Amino acid sequence: MERAGPSDAPFHLKISHHQSSGIMLNKYEFEMPFILKRTYQSMARVDQEFICIHYRIKGRDTGCFFQGGECPTRPGNIRYHDLTRQYVVDSRGLTGFTLYIDRALLLDHMPSIDHLHGDLMADSPVTRVFKTTLRSAFEQFKHANASEAASLSGILTAIAIDAIKLQRIKDLESSEIGQMSVLQAVVNHIKQNCHKRDCTPESIAKAIGVSRTKLYRVSQPFDTPMELVRQIRLRKAAEVLRKAADTNIANLADSVGFSGRQAFTRAFTAEYEVSPKDYRKAMRSAATATPVRDGPVDIIWKKLEESFKNAQIA
Repeated sequence: MERAGPSDAPFHLKISHHQSSGIMLNKYEFEMPFILKRTYQSMARVDQEFICIHYRIKGRDTGCFFQGGECPTRPGNIRYHDLTRQYVVDSRGLTGFTLYIDRALLLDHMPSIDHLHGDLMADSPVTRVFKTTLRSAFEQFKHANASEAASLSGILTAIAIDAIKLQRIKDLESSEIGQMSVLQAVVNHIKQNCHKRDCTPESIAKAIGVSRTKLYRVSQPFDTPMELVRQIRLRKAAEVLRKAADTNIANLADSVGFSGRQAFTRAFTAEYEVSPKDYRKAMRSAATATPVRDGPVDIIWKKLEESFKNAQIA
């Protein structure tokens, strides 16, 4: 990295970092002009090989040189970098997120990626979902345990891979993969916000960055977006009762987004064929918690995950 002035002059650079399950996620804040040169000499000093996807929040490049020529990055752009290739970035300063994915992991999904180095990703529902998920995941990583961090890593990786694939095929609506990425982001958003009374189709679509029509389309396996919200709220409530048998039912109803204890009890009983009170009583008397049977959200989601794993785009 080069910058104007003496090499020992102070400068402001802030990097926030998270790492889990084959990925790294960094947020960079650099408030002065600089030139970044990625050369084969610098690559020789790095053990791991990464593909990075950079989402620029603030700051413009005066020059950006990759294999395909000059193409500066601007706020709102997402750029694909192959860290095994050379490039030069001349920037006035920037704020942005960069997701680093193990190159070998990406090659398992996409054998041919060399030609993408330096590409700016075209705007699409999947890239908009990727942007919102990247921001959300960065905040969630701060408080996530190992299991939650691994889940976030899987979601980010899956959506990033889909965004790259769709960059090649340029046809979201014909792609099951694209639909699945949006649905993953929707489920993750609901899990983090189901306690809010305003967790509605309108607020979900706005947060994820898709249209209301698109949201209803990807939610079809669950009938409607609000049915998906209801299922996730009930599943979360059951998990709380299973782990903390002294939980107050009224407080629990409020914490998972129901309007009151009565509405929550009706919904829980209809779904699990036992009232929250009786389930809590059973948990108190049981030496170990009996797992809640899979509801529709679990059964359908497992099928969709299996479909997602098997789906291929040439």
